[in-house]
Amino acid sequence: MFRPSEFPKAAAEWFRGNAQMRKGMMAVTVFLMAVVGTSFVARCELMARSMSEPSIIIRGRSNTGEPIMLDDFREAYWWLRDNTPEDARIMVRGCGHRMQQHVGCDTRSSYHVLL
Repeated sequence: MFRPSEFPKAAAEWFRGNAQMRKGMMAVTVFLMAVVGTSFVARCELMARSMSEPSIIIRGRSNTGEPIMLDDFREAYWWLRDNTPEDARIMVRGCGHRMQQHVGCDTRSSYHVLL
């Protein structure tokens, strides 16, 4: 009868005796590590690019493949900053250095909810 405690010894003997199997398993392991490593590097570069850009500017590509920048939000914020009075209440958060009215889940601070 085969006991589980004998498995490491039997596997080691079998593995030592099969050089082609060792080479095949090594090749598969190296290939999988290369695939995982390159996909990890590609994902890291993608995340770095997306996190390093301002969130109010959207970067994309046109139908022809050339990069385009959509900065309508930033232009709207500048318009609000330039065309509203200093004490204006704006319904968008982080807009033009004015007091803002924010309705949401984080109502712990009285600064966030203005009446």
